[in-house]
Amino acid sequence: MNEYKSENHEYFIDGNLIPSVTKVLPRQNFFCTPDQLEAARVEGVENHSFIKLFFDTGDTYDNQMLIDLEILLKEINYLTGGFTWNEDPLFSVKHKFAGTPDVVFEKAIIDFKRSAGNKK
Repeated sequence: MNEYKSENHEYFIDGNLIPSVTKVLPRQNFFCTPDQLEAARVEGVENHSFIKLFFDTGDTYDNQMLIDLEILLKEINYLTGGFTWNEDPLFSVKHKFAGTPDVVFEKAIIDFKRSAGNKK
């Protein structure tokens, strides 16, 4: 049985704790202060909430990031195919890891990341 505990961001297969995708990927080297890291984390949580709301409702709420996302998705629809679901965990029983992709399309999985400068 697969289980995801969102409060601790933990994934389990048959009761055994397994690593997330983030933990199995090579560690990224970047340098910032703890305050900058926390501000980026808070901004990321907020942005992901807006993106989930967009996919749940189809509304951009006049938010520029969501307006740009809507434009981008129309431009790359031939690569992604139709929207399937978002923010639900996926488990690899074979490889013993799991993750929660931001959006799953018919032909693509997208995980949104923050970048410096132009959020588009």
